[in-house]
Amino acid sequence: MPTIENAKTISASQSWQSPDGKIKSYDVVFDISGKEFKAQTYSSVIAVVGWTGNIETYEKKGYTYVKQPPKEDTYSGGASKPKEVDPFTMYLSCAKDIVIALINSGDYTKAKVDQAFSDTIKGGRALYERRPGAEESEARELASEVSELPLDG
Repeated sequence: MPTIENAKTISASQSWQSPDGKIKSYDVVFDISGKEFKAQTYSSVIAVVGWTGNIETYEKKGYTYVKQPPKEDTYSGGASKPKEVDPFTMYLSCAKDIVIALINSGDYTKAKVDQAFSDTIKGGRALYERRPGAEESEARELASEVSELPLDG
C-alpha cells in the first residue's frame, strides 16, 4: 500500500452507514502538497477537517480508500512480533465464549448457566490469585458467587 505523507483533510462527509450504525464510510478530500486528493475512509479520525498525518491508500471495489499506517513500534497482528498474553484474560475470554455458546445452543437451563458462571468465576479466581504480584496487589476482589456479580437491571 502506498503511503502519502503530510496529508491534510480539507473536507469530509459521511457517505455510508451500516444498518446498526457502527460502521461509517466517509468521502474525504485531502490537500497533499497543494493538490487535492479524493478518497474514502472508514476512519472517523481522518474524516475530521483539519486532520493532518500520513495515510496509506488501498483499492476496494473500484474505490480508493485511505487509512492511517500502523505505528512502527506497535504490534499490528502479524506473526513477526508476538503479543504477551495474560492467562487470566485469556481464560475469562474463553470461558465467556463457552457460556455464550451454551446459551446460544438452546439446550440450556438457568441451572446450567449458573453452574457455567460459577465454574468460570472459580477458575478465573484461581488464575487471578496466582498471577505475578498478586500478594502485593490491592486489586478489587473477584466475585466468589454468581449472586455477587454486579449485574445491571
